[in-house]
Amino acid sequence: GYGLEGLGIPSGRTIETNAYLQTLYPNIYAVGDVAGPYQLKPPGATNATPVIEHLCSASIGVTLFNADSVSQNEIIKQADDAMYAAKESGRNSIRFFDVMPRAAA
Repeated sequence: GYGLEGLGIPSGRTIETNAYLQTLYPNIYAVGDVAGPYQLKPPGATNATPVIEHLCSASIGVTLFNADSVSQNEIIKQADDAMYAAKESGRNSIRFFDVMPRAAA
């Protein structure tokens, strides 16, 4: 799959956004920080209850499609392929579906 770099978008730790999470790139919005860390306390916890720190990461697969030319199952398969490409690239990243590797297989 294509990473943001393959689309000409710098992929440092952050992509600049405005107050509406719009980026400088048309139709690309940020979704916030999913990596955490998150501070968790169980329900009914007191100030003496220790805080649990949780880290989370996301591997996101994206596909572009014309609804008239692709089945729902194919759309899901393409997004799934892109997600696994994100995981293979080191996790915690976004990849777009690339038809070329799949066609060669």
